[in-house]
Amino acid sequence: MDTPFPNDGTRHLDQQVHAALARATASLSPASAALALLDWSAHLASSPGRQIELAALALRHAEEFARYVRESGFAGALRPCKDLRR
Repeated sequence: MDTPFPNDGTRHLDQQVHAALARATASLSPASAALALLDWSAHLASSPGRQIELAALALRHAEEFARYVRESGFAGALRPCKDLRR
């Protein structure tokens, strides 16, 4: 590839940065991730029913976690936490 500055080392710097970014993001483009988040948040912003469902789910999970912490603290031994993913 013919560039205006072929030997100034900037290409090597760019390659190093791109390689580090690829390792950190599992080769997923940060721009793609940002656009996916923007798309998801725009859909959620226009779905008040789904917002209520997610808020209720978050509240239920918080209650279950608080119960787990309370019971584990008084029992003295930690038991496995219930898997909340459904």
